[in-house]
Amino acid sequence: MQNIKIKTGFSQKENEEEATKEVFEKINQDNMKLIIMFCHGNYNQLKLNRAWRALIPPETAFIGCPSLTMNIPFFRVGDMLTNQGYKDCVSAMSIASDKIEVVVNLMRDIKNNWKKTSTQALVDGAKTLNLDLKNIDNEKCFGLFFCDTMSGCEDDILENFYASSNLLFVGGGSTGKMELSSWLFKGKGGGSGYIHTREGAFTDAAAIAIIKSGIPFKIDLITNFYPTQHKFEVTKVSETHMGKMKMWKIEELNGRPALEEYTKALGVSKWSLGIEHLPNIKYLLNHPLGFMVKERAYIRFIGARKGKSLLMPSKIEEGKTLYLMEKTDLAEVIRQSIDKLKNQLGFVSGLVLFQCGLQKLDADSLKETASLVKTFNIAPLIGLTTFREYYGWLAFEQSLVLLALGDVAKK
Repeated sequence: MQNIKIKTGFSQKENEEEATKEVFEKINQDNMKLIIMFCHGNYNQLKLNRAWRALIPPETAFIGCPSLTMNIPFFRVGDMLTNQGYKDCVSAMSIASDKIEVVVNLMRDIKNNWKKTSTQALVDGAKTLNLDLKNIDNEKCFGLFFCDTMSGCEDDILENFYASSNLLFVGGGSTGKMELSSWLFKGKGGGSGYIHTREGAFTDAAAIAIIKSGIPFKIDLITNFYPTQHKFEVTKVSETHMGKMKMWKIEELNGRPALEEYTKALGVSKWSLGIEHLPNIKYLLNHPLGFMVKERAYIRFIGARKGKSLLMPSKIEEGKTLYLMEKTDLAEVIRQSIDKLKNQLGFVSGLVLFQCGLQKLDADSLKETASLVKTFNIAPLIGLTTFREYYGWLAFEQSLVLLALGDVAKK
């Protein structure tokens, strides 16, 4: 007898109502505790949300967001990961179980009120599920976190979660559709990362789902980078913007201009990195920076150079130690990680994946995408192409984070 039943489905219909109806018919089941929805950024998010709210039963929690969606020369991302491969679509997962309790809380106006709204969302969720935020059993409870990356405050929210509780989060950042002219040049600087809940679809927003689970689960972070011997201390950093996107400008590494230290370690000229508004993405993908926490690498992607500085989308603080990272085989690292998860759980009933668009781009260039789909295809799954990934209380890039659900009866 199953203690958990998971259904997934996707639709490539262009009409929001028709796509939602097709997906809902595939995932509808009795006793649905949670629906997770991902979608391509080209969909009208308000119409899509209205269509979902018209169908979801009142007792079912709902959370979702669009993917990072970009279609520019040498950089096309935005597909959802499904059991049939990467698709431009609306996709969703329904989870039904008597052993799971779920509460979803929305946070709005997070640019100005991230601390108040994130604290309230966490406290309200814990109260609903009768949890002690400082003494959560991380084998019986976890959180999903979705955030409008264009708000520029997901690092602050995650740090606030860390200060307020020991609940572990997994999730991803949403930007929606981004245009070349607005991202790289002096335009609006990006898309809008709508966050979906039963209350509606909103930008400048975030949402958490807190799940109290009698079903075994694992959350994991997977990256195919490891540190080299080149180590840097961040000695000068400031905030800046690329359009409306918040960026961190590393001005100095080891007390010297950051660009000089970085290119010296690589043995290349500054021109190998491209220019500020037209960075050499392919080269930068292969040579990110990162820091280590308990033998895990957390990647800090260099988005561009500016003057003698380096720009990155992730928050970085002075005094932080960063390593120049080296890449290993992506497909093999992911295969080993998925095999380990299967062995730990004994049986996988469902997978929710958050894959960085940069990692997906790298897999495409290496022609490893089909191999990755085969590796992931061990259970009903949905996957989001993200701008940033969240694991624990940290945000980063060029990585894959996932939630794997098991089943007590089949462990």
